[in-house]
Amino acid sequence: LHCGISYNRLGNKEEAFKMAKRSLEIRLQVLGEHDDTAQSYNNLAVYYSALGNKEEAMKHGQKGLQIRQKVLGENHVDTARSYFNLANYYGELGNKEEALNCDQKALQIRLNLLGEYH
Repeated sequence: LHCGISYNRLGNKEEAFKMAKRSLEIRLQVLGEHDDTAQSYNNLAVYYSALGNKEEAMKHGQKGLQIRQKVLGENHVDTARSYFNLANYYGELGNKEEALNCDQKALQIRLNLLGEYH
């Protein structure tokens, strides 16, 4: 995982993408449905988006959200983060209504957990 981040910082998105895919494979094998696995799905979604594959970004972002909903529940800051990420992918695909819906869900979760002035 950290190698992928380092490659990304160096501007090598292709190698970062490979590392993110490998990280997901390992976490699926070792951890199964776990928050760390959800994070790997989200990381891979970011790389897919950066490489221009918005549909795969959406697919991986949705899988990360599904795992977080199952493992962490709906009212968790990481679940809110997954909704926020999905809002970005929906926006990139031109689905403004669904982007707004995801943004509103993310905001509501954060308000419920952290309050209005956090």
